[in-house]
Amino acid sequence: MRKLILSGDDWFELKHTLDLFVIETNNAANEYENMVAHMRVAELSERYANLAKRNRERTENCKRLIALVESAERLPETKEETNG
Repeated sequence: MRKLILSGDDWFELKHTLDLFVIETNNAANEYENMVAHMRVAELSERYANLAKRNRERTENCKRLIALVESAERLPETKEETNG
């Protein structure tokens, strides 16, 4: 696996975007699970359960990406940081 190297701004933007995506997919999964609990039609209930499962998987993938971003090396922003 390659090491991820980002500038400070890129690191912040990527982490922020992934954090928002985790929140969004988690909320969608919760909503689908809520719909499953209130569905009477088995076919729709199964569909919503599958959508919830996929959103949970996306959430986990994003959390792995966040871990990668958090472990990324950051490029020095200034000459002082480069020299010492």
